[in-house]
Parts: sequence; C-alpha cells; structure tokens
Amino acid sequence: MSISVLLDQFQNQNLDLSVLKELFPDFTSTYFSKANLGKTNSYPNGVVSVTMEGTGDKLPSTIGLLPVGEFAFEVGSNTETMHFLSGDLSWGVKGESLVQPKTGDTLVIPFDQTLILEVKSPSIYICDYSPKEN
Repeated sequence: MSISVLLDQFQNQNLDLSVLKELFPDFTSTYFSKANLGKTNSYPNGVVSVTMEGTGDKLPSTIGLLPVGEFAFEVGSNTETMHFLSGDLSWGVKGESLVQPKTGDTLVIPFDQTLILEVKSPSIYICDYSPKEN
C-alpha cells in the first residue's frame, strides 16, 4: 500500500483504517485498532481532518491531511499534540524557529498559541486535544 492511495482516500473522504494500520504500524495500538472514524471536515484552505472516535483522553483525536502551503492555526482553549506521520513540512509555535519533523515526531502547542506550518508536500498527521484545566 502506498501513501498515494491514502492521499486519494483523504481527498475522496473514504479513509480506510486497514490502510492506516499497514502504513503506520507504530500508531496502530494507540489509534487505529480502537478508532471508529467519525466526521470528516474539509476546510476552504484544503485541510481535511477525520475524527477518530474512541481515541484521545477527553476529546477525540483526529487524523488529517495538510495540502501544500503555509498555514497558521490558532489553538484556542486546547493544548494540541501533533504527531507527524508522512510528508514534508516544517512546524513550530509562532515566535519560535520551525523544525522539520521525522515520522513519529511530536509537537505540543500550548493553549492560546499559534501553530505555524510550512507544508512542502501533502502531509499526514494525528492530533490529540487536551482541554485547558480551569
């Protein structure tokens, strides 16, 4: 199975967990063996994310596709942990130097911060969300 098949599945909104298990076996026990794929969100900027019900601590995790481009996302009231799966991008928190992750690398974006992404080829990620404790 190839990444191009997975990219097509994202674009056609028919993501298949068996493809994810095969392509990213290190993430299977945490995400793909217990997830039920939920709502697909497609955004005007080309980002596609799919909710993975049954994963995450208090909020479901998502798996997403980032198209080529430069993006800034306001995190809001959640702390977000991104896991890089595939592609070519640089990431960081606004005001800090961007770094190029390898498969399996994570980036924690504290609540009320801005995530900066420079995507050079379509990239796939998982994101976990932790609500800010009051």
